[in-house]
Amino acid sequence: MTFRLSSLLLVFFTLTACQAPEMKPLKVSNDPAELYAADTVHLVYIGADNCPYCKDFEGWDLKEYSNSDLAKKVYFTWVRTARFQDTDNDEDWPDHLEWVRGETEVSRGTPRFLVLEGRDLKLNAFGTHRFKSEVIPLLSRLTG
Repeated sequence: MTFRLSSLLLVFFTLTACQAPEMKPLKVSNDPAELYAADTVHLVYIGADNCPYCKDFEGWDLKEYSNSDLAKKVYFTWVRTARFQDTDNDEDWPDHLEWVRGETEVSRGTPRFLVLEGRDLKLNAFGTHRFKSEVIPLLSRLTG
């Protein structure tokens, strides 16, 4: 009986510790004048419905990021596409980001992260591993 109770408690605490944090609202705007002012930093995340890596990112890393002080300083736009093989469809992109899509190679591949400072594209990164290794450090430096 003691062994069974100990085992159940261990499983419970392990599952509880592995839960992703709750997603907090991110800083969002659709106003180009606000988004592309010289002193603003903007993160564009491109994710696809058929991308398992996107689901992992959205379930863990994005939730962690949303809880950070850094997220409060950075505008965030989520571009959701149906397929990672085809990420540059007009209907998936907000009007205010069409110029970015036109100047970058974003026709395929998710998860993808674009970092903008004003109207200057600072990074076009593909893959979840680059979020922590490149995107977060760059956002931290730009918002200094």
